[in-house]
Amino acid sequence: MKTPFKYFFGYGSLMYPDGINNRGMQHEYTWNDLLPATLNNFQRGMFAEYMNILYYGIVPKASSKVNGVIFPIYSTRDLDALLMNERAHPYYDSTKRGRMYNVIGTSDYICDKLSDYPWIIMTLINLSKPDGGNVFPWYIAHVWSGIQPWGKEFCDEFLLTGGMKPSMIAAKMATIYSATKRIKTWIKK
Repeated sequence: MKTPFKYFFGYGSLMYPDGINNRGMQHEYTWNDLLPATLNNFQRGMFAEYMNILYYGIVPKASSKVNGVIFPIYSTRDLDALLMNERAHPYYDSTKRGRMYNVIGTSDYICDKLSDYPWIIMTLINLSKPDGGNVFPWYIAHVWSGIQPWGKEFCDEFLLTGGMKPSMIAAKMATIYSATKRIKTWIKK
């Protein structure tokens, strides 16, 4: 069994295997790698913007909480790959657009299965509000579809802590997209 190098908190598309995998990391994540968790004193919203598209981000906010998942990172290579994909790697400091997220650590979390680990890392949005941007229905639907296996209680908490539920049409499109992606992966094997 591998020993984790770090643990990472996911609060948007990093809350389910299909959202985590294919970001350049060597480890292939399954549901067994993910641990439901609650992060205290942060707020989730459509705070991250890249190329005029809004994504989930979190910002500090006293007395708030965000549900999500904690997952292990097994190597510096995988951490670098994830941070590059999330536009949170220090490399982006030298680019015109800069980082979309900063990486911070916290010990202010609740996770029944990881209570003895003192520190987790996550991405934190650089700005409290983006200048503009559009919410893409497929992104909202993909995240919503991805977290459904966590169950009703987790999904209800997601909505109460800044998550969004997609329209019926967007949800059906995301289901078709996910099924197509799984079939293509299965065929390749």
